[in-house]
Amino acid sequence: LPSGGQYNTLSKEQRDIFEARMKEIWTQRQTELKEYQEDFMIDLPEVLKDRIRRIKAYLADPYPHLVEVVNAPETGSTSLEEEDGEDSKMVTHIISVLEDA
Repeated sequence: LPSGGQYNTLSKEQRDIFEARMKEIWTQRQTELKEYQEDFMIDLPEVLKDRIRRIKAYLADPYPHLVEVVNAPETGSTSLEEEDGEDSKMVTHIISVLEDA
């Protein structure tokens, strides 16, 4: 605790209570941070491994992926598709290999 002011007037019992409460708050905060990280943080090495696996599969045999795109129903066109037509669909599909599964 900082020296001076009201902190010097705390009794040993009050200081012990204060320290115990600060430890309790700290422990609770650390638990919340850990839970948040487990829920919302990504496992970057696993994401990269998955992306590499998907790119390798695509490069090894792009035909099934292309057939999937051709047979997929239209979900609406973007301005890029309107300008570029079928070429933009292909670019979108190639990029889709990198999207999160």
